[in-house]
Amino acid sequence: KAYLAPIRSSAHPSSLHFHSSSLVLSHLSVILLDVPLSDLQNAIGKDGTSGIPQAMSNLSNWAKRSPQRTQEVALNAANTIISLAPRKGMDDTAPYSFITLFLCHVVIWAFARVSPREQKVDFLEMVEKDDVMKSHPFMGVLRAGLGVDVEKEGGNRGEKVLFKSAAEMLTRLGTWGASLNLALLVHRRAEM
Repeated sequence: KAYLAPIRSSAHPSSLHFHSSSLVLSHLSVILLDVPLSDLQNAIGKDGTSGIPQAMSNLSNWAKRSPQRTQEVALNAANTIISLAPRKGMDDTAPYSFITLFLCHVVIWAFARVSPREQKVDFLEMVEKDDVMKSHPFMGVLRAGLGVDVEKEGGNRGEKVLFKSAAEMLTRLGTWGASLNLALLVHRRAEM
């Protein structure tokens, strides 16, 4: 609680570090309370193609069980992406930010895959009520990633947009070697 509270810019550098880390871990923890990490990982192929059907079935059940909560998790993921999106002059000070950014993209991808079109449209309407989110460049990626405009035509263009966005953000996130590895992973997944 101490590190999640607003912090003064004159605070000690270690306090700034722990504050930044706490914010990132708080967002990630809230998401993982609702969505099992193993399902997210297996849905994108961690255990190869054999684990994908069961993970997608689990994620579908998650979305059907509580559509409103599913939207809240997706909203938290989108907000987190926007807050962690690399900006000019921004240094990556939180050690888990690249994992959080990666998993938030996977959460939105999973939401797009398992939610019916009406739920995705409702979600977009909810997101567009937020002035910060509405004006952020990620909004175009989110809209395309949910695929509500092209869903009638079929195809998987939306998931490719989300994975490419994740790859792009991860490559710009800082000097963490792991962020580049995750960027390569999602780029390859987008090409599947």
